[in-house]
Amino acid sequence: MATKTKPAVAEKAAPAKASVKKASTVKVAAVKKSVSHEDIKKRAFEIHLSNGGSASAEQNWIQAEKELSK
Repeated sequence: MATKTKPAVAEKAAPAKASVKKASTVKVAAVKKSVSHEDIKKRAFEIHLSNGGSASAEQNWIQAEKELSK
């Protein structure tokens, strides 16, 4: 007795789902500028002149570094 084989039936593929990507937050690494010692020194002196010498030399230097590294 011969068995009958059913013809191969192509299965319907499931409909492709649309890929929805969530917006992601991209973090950008801060890049610090290379500032020369001389540039900081000049800016610190300008700050000293502008504030009438009310701040310490160290405070002026730190402020100059912050301003120039932006």
